Amino acid sequence: MANQKLLEVFLDTKRILCKNDYYIHIPKKIIHVTNTENMIPHLMGMQYVGRPDMFTGDRGAYMIKKGRLKYDSLEKLVRKYYRGENKQASILAMVSGKIDNLHRIEDMLSTYSELYLYDVAANPELELKTDYLLVNHLEEMVLQLGMVKAYNKKNAGVSL
Repeated sequence: MANQKLLEVFLDTKRILCKNDYYIHIPKKIIHVTNTENMIPHLMGMQYVGRPDMFTGDRGAYMIKKGRLKYDSLEKLVRKYYRGENKQASILAMVSGKIDNLHRIEDMLSTYSELYLYDVAANPELELKTDYLLVNHLEEMVLQLGMVKAYNKKNAGVSL
């Protein structure tokens, strides 16, 4: 059952994010939010598993959908690419936390959230590549979701 967890979370997140477009109303503007399944591995924290970008984008989506990347293999990959038990434990805990809490994105998008215009130049040490930061305060945790502007006319809007 645990081996199917990654696929189940992927498909559930795809159902939430890719089936509908979302609109965020702010003063003098409405932001149209769209998403593709290629962004889901990033939301799951797969950029931290293996080599950089090894399991993100369309390759990550393919590996998860075809069962080539499974929940049980995450620990092995983290141990292979990170040195030190503390580092391995923290990376594994972060990725597991992202996977375990990704179902909350539906609550985040359907309840009151605050949207911030994110200035990358103000915080270069964070290496966060986002234009907007959506923050939602739930009872027991704070959820943050970065959004990037789409700059071509075909994909006008914001991607998660």
